[in-house]
Amino acid sequence: KFNKKFSHFLTPPLIGTYAAVIVIVVPYLKSFLFSSFFLFKSLRNGLSYIGECTVPLLLLNLGCEVYFASSRSSQERVHVPVTSILFLRHLLIPAITLILLYLIKPYYELGNDPMFQLAIMLVASGAPSSSLVQLSAYTNSYKDEVAFLLLYSYILAIPCLTALVGIFMFIIPKWYE
Repeated sequence: KFNKKFSHFLTPPLIGTYAAVIVIVVPYLKSFLFSSFFLFKSLRNGLSYIGECTVPLLLLNLGCEVYFASSRSSQERVHVPVTSILFLRHLLIPAITLILLYLIKPYYELGNDPMFQLAIMLVASGAPSSSLVQLSAYTNSYKDEVAFLLLYSYILAIPCLTALVGIFMFIIPKWYE
């Protein structure tokens, strides 16, 4: 009964997040788990290795989903919204964020911190969350669209963010001259 009631929102990443918060908040538990005991050390190393594999495995999974989706559905139906979302997410939203930060700079105390401005701009222009895949798979809706969106968004995120960081680091110092 407990499993049915809470399985809808208690996903493994959420349970892992709660466990991490508990370990961080309880100092004794943190010092115990991060001790040099070989069992905990090998567990930490294994989890660290799994964490390093997460993004490549996610991209591989998304690529497979896109490949299988392309064989069973119309390409045009998926590519038009994905292209517009990628344009909005990687080009238009950073431009709007840049303008808004410039406009609020004189009125907002954090607006005078260049690192805060750079962080806000990067957050606004990053790739969407991979939890979209889990949500769409759970609800069994828009799986193909979300797979296309995330795959191409992660592929485009590296060159777009590299260019945006260069642009932002060129523009932000000009505001303080």
